[in-house]
Amino acid sequence: MRRATIIIAILLGSLACFAQKDYQHGYIINSDGDTIRGLIEYKNWYKNPNTIFFKQDASVERKEYHPFDIKAFFVKDELYKSAVIDLNISPHKIADLDANPLPVYRRDTVFLQTLLDGSKSLYHFRDKNANSHFYIYENGFEYLVYKQYLTTVVKFNNAEKKIGENLKYKGQLIFYLRDCHNIESKMNSVKYQANMLANIFNYYYRCTNKSTNYSNDFREGLSTFGIVTGISLTSVDMGYKTGISSLPLSKSTSPTIGFYYDFELARTRGLMLINELVYSNLKTEGEYNKGGSGTVASTVKGSFEYHYLKTNHMIRYSVLRGGILFISGGVSTGVVLRKSFSVKEEYSTGLISSREFKPKNYEIGYIAGLGSHFGRFTIEARYSKSYAITDYSATQRFDVLLKYQILKFSR
Repeated sequence: MRRATIIIAILLGSLACFAQKDYQHGYIINSDGDTIRGLIEYKNWYKNPNTIFFKQDASVERKEYHPFDIKAFFVKDELYKSAVIDLNISPHKIADLDANPLPVYRRDTVFLQTLLDGSKSLYHFRDKNANSHFYIYENGFEYLVYKQYLTTVVKFNNAEKKIGENLKYKGQLIFYLRDCHNIESKMNSVKYQANMLANIFNYYYRCTNKSTNYSNDFREGLSTFGIVTGISLTSVDMGYKTGISSLPLSKSTSPTIGFYYDFELARTRGLMLINELVYSNLKTEGEYNKGGSGTVASTVKGSFEYHYLKTNHMIRYSVLRGGILFISGGVSTGVVLRKSFSVKEEYSTGLISSREFKPKNYEIGYIAGLGSHFGRFTIEARYSKSYAITDYSATQRFDVLLKYQILKFSR
């Protein structure tokens, strides 16, 4: 347990060390409409920023800009525009909903994230409470209206509270995108979500044979699915309570193979959740002599073969951009698919007796890793410690794994 604490502390310390300011090349458009290129502190914003920091080169002091200071800024393929908007401040949590189907607004000046820019444009704003709001532009920024509210439905003389939805945004979009003759037929299934709204705009541009000036590949997170394979070197310490703690067991070398499903946490700097389903096994044996010099000599022999189906659940953090270097840590669990074991004592008199042994049908442990990602491939070295074979034995593994990505998709 102490070793697990140390490993976790090292991982957290590494995160802190590498959580440094990230300045990326970009530009701002000032209030006069001039484009000024330089460096912008990029924070991979989940919620729209209230301010940004900009400097024309690395040698000068940074300057802070608010939405009312500049017209727009561009960094890391993301375009933000300053806008005066009507912000829907109605309750969004289910427990706080009211019975009013009409939104309550507050006038505000913000940075809107551009999802598509062209003759018809779509913008996104995620507020401090992580609620998403969407806007179009036509002689000013117009809010696409959506609101949940409480309504009462009477059934068999019983009044039930239900959640109603103000879906005015659908009518707004039908009118806004009316150049496409069949846009209305596509609107029924469009939910108030960034990817679905962006898709209907993309359909509009295909329908009208027009092109966009800018399009953001907006995603809430990237998921990958693939194969994991590798080799494992395993050592087992039987533990003093097993009665065979002196048994020197050989190291076991075995293959590991399985599948993984990893997904990137939305708008984080390189954090991914790692999920793996793998097959592994261990085969080990050993013996030691006891007695003699006036007592009956004997040899204690033990052999163990375990086959596991395991799940690994980890958090991976990219220390260097793009996953060139990453660290990971998490937990593993496993169930025994098949096992065989033998523990016996052979006496010099020719007598053979079986030693008591209570096997375990599952294991649980912790993992720490270091690796690199390039293209479709990921290579990683891992250390893991689990409690397997018996309740008192500890298993340590050193793995070298290679992962190959088969699928990649946005959620």
